[in-house]
Amino acid sequence: MQITYLVPLIVVILIVIFLINNRKSKQPTSVEIYNKALKAIIDNNQERAFQILKDLIQQDSNNTEAYLLLGNLLRDRNIDKALKIHQSIIVRPGLSKQMKIQIHQALGLDYLEVGNMIRAEDEFKKIIGLDSKNIWALTMLKNICIDNQSWDKALDLEKKLIKHQSKSKNEESMLNYFIAMDYKEKDNQKNYINFLEKSVLSEHVYHES
Repeated sequence: MQITYLVPLIVVILIVIFLINNRKSKQPTSVEIYNKALKAIIDNNQERAFQILKDLIQQDSNNTEAYLLLGNLLRDRNIDKALKIHQSIIVRPGLSKQMKIQIHQALGLDYLEVGNMIRAEDEFKKIIGLDSKNIWALTMLKNICIDNQSWDKALDLEKKLIKHQSKSKNEESMLNYFIAMDYKEKDNQKNYINFLEKSVLSEHVYHES
């Protein structure tokens, strides 16, 4: 008689265990949640992406990718928070090389947003330290040099971009032209002519040459 009562009880317990396990298996993974945030960004629904990432971080505080993306979303609305987030995750141990590069990219853009060109340049140089052929970082450094009218440095970076076969604007002619103009202002006729000739002989000639 006791066995007769136990059998239905065991069946009920097994069904409950099955339902619990089945429910757990249907819970979305961190990767799936992260992908939902990316999709929200693609759909131009930043508020939804923002909320998804906040919920994900509450569930998994070790999710560096989620913190990185959240900081990027915050850049336009709260740059101070964005900086703090990116500064906090770059010091985490065990980061992959690619993740370090992505965080340094984010930090560089954060510093550009607040107008701190020196710190931004430092971040881009750190990327080059990790990957000397990083086209994005080389381009950003070149642009900073152009803004600062550091033509020699900009030309060196442009040559590296051409060497690494990037789809750059190929601004070698323009940079040689501005170096020539600098020498002209300094009454250095020899170097003026030398760099002006280089500008004219470049593959894509600058229109002022």
